[in-house]
Amino acid sequence: FLGYQCKSLLDYHFLEIPEKINATVDLRVKVTNKNFTKELNNISSHEHRDFTQKFKTQMAKAYKGDDFPQYKDVIIRRLLNGSVVVEHEVVMEANFTPKFQELFENLTKIINLKLTNETRRLSSDSQECKDAMDLCFDKTIFVNETVKLGFDLQGQCTQQVAKDFAQFYYVDELDGKLA
Repeated sequence: FLGYQCKSLLDYHFLEIPEKINATVDLRVKVTNKNFTKELNNISSHEHRDFTQKFKTQMAKAYKGDDFPQYKDVIIRRLLNGSVVVEHEVVMEANFTPKFQELFENLTKIINLKLTNETRRLSSDSQECKDAMDLCFDKTIFVNETVKLGFDLQGQCTQQVAKDFAQFYYVDELDGKLA
């Protein structure tokens, strides 16, 4: 910056913005029609592979839809005791827009609604659950509404400048591009 009150911008660099941005949301759901076994902790066991494949397939059907085109995948982080508690992430992908953070934050509401609908559809006390080949769920779910972004605008901005001066740099639009 130049001037007594730092009014004039002297140094800038344009940011390399990816075409697509990824983000994840952490969730937890309890499967009630399966019992936890030690084989579920062994990622190379058939039981673990079968369960995770079934869970991922069922969740993909629940999350996919015209109202959620940003859905990309489900990643299972852990299986825990208590029937079977599944800690997982929903992976989202969207084209970059200046408001991508707001977009992903709003998508957590859709994720919450879709998971709630799935747990109600196949709740442990429903007749469909008793007859179903699908996984059934406890109605209590956990959705961490803090979105983990795969791209950090401010980090991208400050990584190209000297460490001692990084605090003085911020993202701004210059000639229609982010700098």
